[in-house]
Amino acid sequence: MNLGEAKKKTLSLIDEFSVDGVSIPDGENADYLNRMNRFASDAQMEISDRIGIESSYIFEQNPTNEEGYFKYDLPDDFKDHRYINLNDERFSAYRIENRKLFLRKGIAGEFEHFYFKYPQELSKSTEDTYEFEVELHAQQLIPYFIGGMLMQDENSMMSDRLLNLYYSKLANISKRNDDYPNYIQADYRF
Repeated sequence: MNLGEAKKKTLSLIDEFSVDGVSIPDGENADYLNRMNRFASDAQMEISDRIGIESSYIFEQNPTNEEGYFKYDLPDDFKDHRYINLNDERFSAYRIENRKLFLRKGIAGEFEHFYFKYPQELSKSTEDTYEFEVELHAQQLIPYFIGGMLMQDENSMMSDRLLNLYYSKLANISKRNDDYPNYIQADYRF
């Protein structure tokens, strides 16, 4: 789902999408539309706390004969560490402190750091074509949060209903299992 689709769904949820089957022009919904990006950003951030957004980056390290550690800055969007691979094998001889990754200078190879990231923060200028970063099944919750926040001052019953739906769905959401074994568990011969 992209931001524009979430806005359309939100307008439908708050009964501001059409009148007698005729779409309401964006100009008449400008007050709502101008606030939606901020609420969508808040919802995506909250969902990412529940179901992490996976990311990774690759870097090379060349060995030296010196003692000590190389220090690498973590990405700006770094939220939480998952694991590190060295030459496609799990690696554990590192430490993370103060947004820095420490690796011994004598270790060489291609490292891949897997981590959970913060989603991009949405602003007023974010295009409607922006694709949400949380998992697809979790994106369906975002319009409920936006609608609930929009309606707080105008219709508290509708706001409560939409926010209750959002939070009850959020409480029951879980990560979809798409991590299949990356090794052979059994060897069958014919």
